[in-house]
Order: sequence, then structure tokens, then C-alpha cells
Amino acid sequence: MRRSGNHAIIDWMMRNAPGETGLFFNNCKMGKDPVESFASMDTYPATTAPPDKTDKRARWDAPDLSPSLVVVSYEDALPPAPGKSDWASRGYRRGDFDAKIFIYRSFLNWTASLLRKIQRNPGYGSLARMRIMGRALDMYSGALDLIGTDGLTDINYDNWMESEDYRSDVLAGLGLPCRDNTHGKVQRFGGGSSFQRKAAEPGVLQTATRAAQMAADPEYQLLLWTASQDEAFMDRLERPFPKDAEALRALSASAQIDIRLEGPK
Repeated sequence: MRRSGNHAIIDWMMRNAPGETGLFFNNCKMGKDPVESFASMDTYPATTAPPDKTDKRARWDAPDLSPSLVVVSYEDALPPAPGKSDWASRGYRRGDFDAKIFIYRSFLNWTASLLRKIQRNPGYGSLARMRIMGRALDMYSGALDLIGTDGLTDINYDNWMESEDYRSDVLAGLGLPCRDNTHGKVQRFGGGSSFQRKAAEPGVLQTATRAAQMAADPEYQLLLWTASQDEAFMDRLERPFPKDAEALRALSASAQIDIRLEGPK
């Protein structure tokens, strides 16, 4: 899920690659060969990248690349339900990958971060923002059903930011050594933080307070109220994020909406 610290978490995994070498395919296209559809490719440790050729596979096949860890990343995409074919990476079977990872974030902070990111794009008006956010919230609702699914490693960005023990446990579960369990540097993918554009150190980020920072925004309020009216969504939210669900139910109970439109004269 976008705005869920996915690039920070991937950078952390790459810094703990077995053998200390890694290759990261960023923002690949669903249903395509990741080696041919990646948006960018990074090596770990950072080295001079192979020449940027039109043929992306030529970069992957470069003789100086011998990664011990390869991470293929898809954004705004959910893993298939159990028993469904894994079609995301064309040309590869499920067994070709050692782990499938799903990165997500608490609802209130995630919604605030994504909305703020979109609001800073001058090409999107209010209608476009509501359309994008509506689709994103629908995907988030489906994502809640994936938490705790067998065969899927889910990583909660909130817990990852707050707990060193949580990070070390995730590394152990993935079979990765724990050499660098820090947050690393703020990643610049996607423009970095939606709120603190120039932040370079994770210690200055206020990732747990995004909901409070957006509390007075009318578009944010409207999105939260809409979510609070969807009982199926609220039931899904209750288990992983009971505090978020409690806040939404309180909002639904206390919100006063009085909209009166006069017909054309």
C-alpha cells in the first residue's frame, strides 16, 4: 500500500541482505515480467548502476550483478486470495520466491498521509481526489482481510517504526540476518514524507500523528465519516486496529451533518 513506509521497510530488508548484496526492482507492473517492467532498479550496497539501456533485461543480466537478495515490489496491489493463481510476476512460479510480503499501515494515519500526498498535486481537483481516495479505501478494506493470512508476511509500518523488537522478529521470520536494525535514511521514492518534505532522518518524522495533523481538513473528515458508515468495513477494521475503529464509531455518533440545497430558481 502506498504511503505505508514500503520503501523504508524495503531499504531496511536490503540492508540486512544475506551476503550483504541485494537488488531491488521498484514499482513493477502487475501481470508483467518484473525484470522487464520495473520503474527503477537499485543495488545494495549502492554501486554504479549498469548503463541505462532500453532493454531492461540487459541491465538485469549485467555480469557485475550477483545479488544474494532480490526484492520485487508492486504498489497499490493485493496478493491473490488463498488458492488463486499468483499472476503478478509473469514468467515466475510461486515457488520461485522465498517470501511474499504485504506492507500496510493503520487506517487513520494511512488515509491522512495519502490524502495529503494527493492534495499537493496541483493536477488533481477535489473530484479527482475523492475518486482516487475512494478506490484506495476500497482496496484498503480488502487488504484488512489479508492480515494474518498463511503464507503471507504482513508488516505493519506503525509497529515497524515504534519497536526494534518487532523489526528483529520480522527479520528472523524472513530468514534474514539482523545487522542493521535502524530505520535508515528517509527514502526519496514518491517524494518522501507527505508532511515533511525535506526530512532526511526518520527520528524527526511524526508518522504516528498524521491523523491529528489532518483532523481539521474537511476532505479528511468526509472520508472518515463515509468509512464509518460502512459496517462491513468497520467490522474488518475492528480486529487489527480497534482504536481506529473506536475513533470512527465516535465520529459517526457525534458528527452533525446538515446539508440543505435549494433547487434552481
